[in-house]
Amino acid sequence: MHQADLGPWYLLASDKGVASGVGIPMSFNSGFEWITQVPYLVNDDSTVTVTWLAMETRTGAGEKPAVLAWARADFGLVRKAFVSIQTGTTATGEALKQEVKTP
Repeated sequence: MHQADLGPWYLLASDKGVASGVGIPMSFNSGFEWITQVPYLVNDDSTVTVTWLAMETRTGAGEKPAVLAWARADFGLVRKAFVSIQTGTTATGEALKQEVKTP
């Protein structure tokens, strides 16, 4: 499998709340969860910018969880839809992405 075929690997969402029919085994543990940052402002165009951070959940004793990836989108209060979606990885996330291997 080519790395490009994996798509945005960090968008596997969290392990909680994955519907049983999507093919991800219940024992799967991605090692991160999405944390939503609370938006504080309504933009002039009636949108609210929401940011999600993919935070590490498996850290060693005394280690702070690393941010692996981020996603940002503007939520339109009039149309009730997300627009201007952006995603990216941090340097730590990029390093872990290089470790993705197939059997």
